[in-house]
Parts: sequence; structure tokens; C-alpha cells
Amino acid sequence: MWNREPYGDTFKKVQRIEADLNRLEDASSNRHLSSHEMMIRKKLQEELWSAAHSHKSLMRQKARIRWIKEGDCNARYFHLLMNARRTNNAIKGVLIDGSWVDDPIRVKEEIRSVFNSRFSEPDQCRPVLNGIRFRAIGHSKTICWWEVFLRKKSRRQYEIVEVKKAQDRMA
Repeated sequence: MWNREPYGDTFKKVQRIEADLNRLEDASSNRHLSSHEMMIRKKLQEELWSAAHSHKSLMRQKARIRWIKEGDCNARYFHLLMNARRTNNAIKGVLIDGSWVDDPIRVKEEIRSVFNSRFSEPDQCRPVLNGIRFRAIGHSKTICWWEVFLRKKSRRQYEIVEVKKAQDRMA
């Protein structure tokens, strides 16, 4: 295999290092290790960590390659599920004045008109705060002010002076 030349068999390398460490651990249970053996033990622990990390990385790469080649066993199931959900959630038609309409253009127009009437604001009722009358603002000003409010990191109440400044800017 391609990884055996530069890296060697990573699994066998981890097993060999673990066996060497286990031999040293067994020896340390019977007697105190010399300074040379302590250095070897420390070096083996470092090598074990490195070899285990390399082995884990290699296994992750191999799994990813296998997944790319073979695909996911559940992919077809989830695609079918999503397509079924899309079909069930689609608006195929609407009831307009007691008759069923399935023409996509008329359906879109009807949905748009319902939402426009539902979310439009009557002009007759404007808020008043301490005698200050608010005028309606255009779409571009609305977007501008939303950006200002969204940039604020904390919520706070605005003072009357700030409200008057904002009203002057809108005029």
C-alpha cells in the first residue's frame, strides 16, 4: 500500500510501542527504573502519542476515501424523503371565490395579494409619543434604520432628544 513506504504499518507500530511500554511498566512494578529507562519510557510515550495520532489520521482519511467511493448507504433514502416532503409541501392550487384554481401564475398572484393585504399598514393610525407625531418613512429609510438598530449590541430605551434627532433625519 502507498502508506507503508513513508509511514510504515501504523497499527503495528502502535502495537510495538505499546508492548515496549508495557514491558517497562511491568519492570517498574518490581523495581525502580534507572534514569536511562525513565528516558526511554518518556520517549516511548511521546512516540506512542505521535504514532496513535498518525494512525487515527490515516484511518480518518481512509474512511473518507471509502465514503467518497461508495457513498452513504442512506443517501437514497434521505433524497426520497426530501423529495416526498417537497411534493407534500408544494402549493398546488388555491380556492379563489369558491372555485379551485391551479394555474401557477394565478396562484402566485392570489398568494401575493393575500400577504400584501394582510401585512400592509393603514395610514390613518400613526403613533404619538409626548406630542411628537411620527410620519411614515420610505422603504430605503426603513432598511437604513433597521441596520442601525441591528448594529446596537444592547437594547436600551431611546430618549426624546434621540427620537427628535431621528425624526429630523427622516424629514
